[in-house]
Amino acid sequence: MNILQQNKIKKLFILFLIQALFIVPVFGIDLDYTVDDTIRKNYGVGTNGINNAKPQVKPTQKTTSAATKPKTTEAMPKLPAIPQNKQPVTKQTGTKKTTPVKSAAVKKTTTLKSFPMRKGMSFEIVNANAISDKQRVGTRIVFTTKKPIKTAYYTIPQGTKLTGEIKEAHTPQISGNGGLVSLSIDTIILGGKYQHIETRVLKVGGKKVFLEDIKGKRSYWKNTVNKGKWGRRTFHKMNKLSADLIQDKTTIILSPFTFVYGVVLGTVSTATSPIVSLFCKGGSVYIPTNTPFKIKLTQDVKLYY
Repeated sequence: MNILQQNKIKKLFILFLIQALFIVPVFGIDLDYTVDDTIRKNYGVGTNGINNAKPQVKPTQKTTSAATKPKTTEAMPKLPAIPQNKQPVTKQTGTKKTTPVKSAAVKKTTTLKSFPMRKGMSFEIVNANAISDKQRVGTRIVFTTKKPIKTAYYTIPQGTKLTGEIKEAHTPQISGNGGLVSLSIDTIILGGKYQHIETRVLKVGGKKVFLEDIKGKRSYWKNTVNKGKWGRRTFHKMNKLSADLIQDKTTIILSPFTFVYGVVLGTVSTATSPIVSLFCKGGSVYIPTNTPFKIKLTQDVKLYY
C-alpha cells in the first residue's frame, strides 16, 4: 500500500467520524443541586467545606408555629347558637294524655250499678214485630216489657226493650204437620247497654209452649174428616133418593141401585180419606204485634243500670 492510499483511507475515516457525530444523539445529564443549596443555608456550608455552625432550627419552628396557628383558627367555623325552649313539650303532652284517661275511668266505675235477677223469675213482654214461620233463621225480634218488673234491688221500668232471635223456622209440611217457629230471647237493653240473659218462652197469647217451639195446628185428622165428607154427603143423597123411589110403584125397582151406589161412594171416601190426608199440610204460624209472651229466666244474671 502506498502513501496515497493510506491518506485516502485516513480522510475517509475522518469523514465517517464527523458524520457519526452529527447522526448519533447527544445525551445530557441534569443534576439537581437543590439539596446542596438547602444544606448550605441550614448548616452554613461554604465553598471550602462544612463549617461548625449550628443548624438554624428555632427560627423555622417559630415561623411554622406562627404560620399554622392563625390558619387553624381561621379555618374552624363558629357553631350556631342552640335555641332554648322555655316550655318543654314532653310535660305538656304527658299532662294532656294522662289526665282525661284517669278522669274517664273514675266516672265509669262510679256510675255503674248492678242488681241480681235469680233463676226461675218470670215476667211478661209483648212483641213489637210480627212473627211468622216464613221468616228466616237469625231474624232479630224486638220485645218490650208489658209492665214494670220489680226486684228486691231495682225495678225494671215499663217499656224496657228486649231482643230475641229466630233459631228455627219452617212453613207447614205434608202429613198435616203445621209450621214452626223457635225463639230465643237473649238480650235486654238496660242503661243503654246490651246485656245477655238466658230465658225460656212459657206462653204465647195465653197458650202454653212446649219445648220452646211455637207450632202451627196439626190438621191430619181434620183433613181426614174433610176428605171423607163428599162420600158421606153422596150416601145421604142416594139414601133419600131411594126412599122417594120406593113410594112410587113404577120406580120402586130402581131404589136398590141408588142405595147401593150411595153406600159404595161413602165407603170409598171413608177408606181413602186417611191416605189423601197424608198429602195435605197443617196450619201456619203467625203472631201479630202486641201479643203477650211469658218468659222465665233459666240462669242467674247480674244486670247493670
